[in-house]
Amino acid sequence: MVAAMAAAVVLVVGLYAGAYLVAAHAAARPATRPAAADRHTPAARPAPAHTSARPDTVVMPHLVGVNADEAISRLHAAGLRHVRLHSGDPRYVAVLVAKHWTVTAQSVPAGDPVARTTAIVLTCVKP
Repeated sequence: MVAAMAAAVVLVVGLYAGAYLVAAHAAARPATRPAAADRHTPAARPAPAHTSARPDTVVMPHLVGVNADEAISRLHAAGLRHVRLHSGDPRYVAVLVAKHWTVTAQSVPAGDPVARTTAIVLTCVKP
């Protein structure tokens, strides 16, 4: 009985570690840099997509109904790097491959200001 419980714990921890690695991989995507001539021109720098009055906060985008991989990309573009995916599907314990899931809920409501250091939890299901 103890061995079975230990095996279950190892499985769950492994699944969560896999989900973390998927999120970390998405965060590691390289950003594109403007050409050298454009870097020094103030007009060439686009404004951040989701800004608010305070530089350490952003406006939370609406992500319900969006593919989880796309949702992560949008959050990273907005400056939110702490993203966790949670399975809202009772058939699955964890979200392993984000591109196969759809966001059904978000921990911070769309339109609310959120600190860039806040951990965002996206609840997802497999379509």
